[in-house]
Amino acid sequence: MTDPDIAEVEAIERKLTQSILADDVEAFAAAFGKDCLVHAPNNKINEAKDSIALFNAGLIAYSSFERHVERRAKLGDYVVTMGEETMVPKGKAPNAGKTVRRRFTDVWGREGGTWKLKLRQATIIAVE
Repeated sequence: MTDPDIAEVEAIERKLTQSILADDVEAFAAAFGKDCLVHAPNNKINEAKDSIALFNAGLIAYSSFERHVERRAKLGDYVVTMGEETMVPKGKAPNAGKTVRRRFTDVWGREGGTWKLKLRQATIIAVE
C-alpha cells in the first residue's frame, strides 16, 4: 500500500505536468512553496517567483513533457521524487523543437496543510 502522503504528492505532480502542457500559469505557480529554491537546468538558482516569471515569459514551455519517476520516498516531513524527464520545448524556450532529457530531484513539504515544492534540481543530460 502506498503512503497517503506520497500518493498526494504524486497527484500534485500530475496536475503540475498538466499545467505545464496547458500553459496554465496559475496552476503552475500553485505548486511552489513560498520559499522554494530551484537549481534550474540553465545552472542558475531561482526562487519560485523567478520560475513563475520564466513560465510567464514563455521560457518554460513544452509541447510534450513526460516524467519517469524512479523513486518516491517519504523522508521525515518531506516527500522526495527522483528520476528523469523528457520534454520538447516550444516557442521561445531554449532548445525549442528538440528532445531534451534531464535528471531531476524534487523535494515536497507541507505548507498550510498542502504539499508544496520546496526544492528542485534539474540537470540536462541530453539534447537531441
